[in-house]
Amino acid sequence: MITCILENMPTTIRSFCRENPDGSYTVVINARLTLEGARDAFRHELSHINGGDFGDADTDEIENARHKAGRVDRGRIP
Repeated sequence: MITCILENMPTTIRSFCRENPDGSYTVVINARLTLEGARDAFRHELSHINGGDFGDADTDEIENARHKAGRVDRGRIP
């Protein structure tokens, strides 16, 4: 299960996600984004969920790898 929350955050933060103890996920989207920006941010967070990007890995390394692979903000919302 994925819970999505819109939250006013600094404009430097588009979105983030976390894995919850029960195995579900919470995606937090910056409410200041446009509709299209929010969709792109949600797709980006889905790519982390689908890629299993949780655990001990360095966040910057994960982001850089996704950008190099062209897998950022290009996912399809199911």
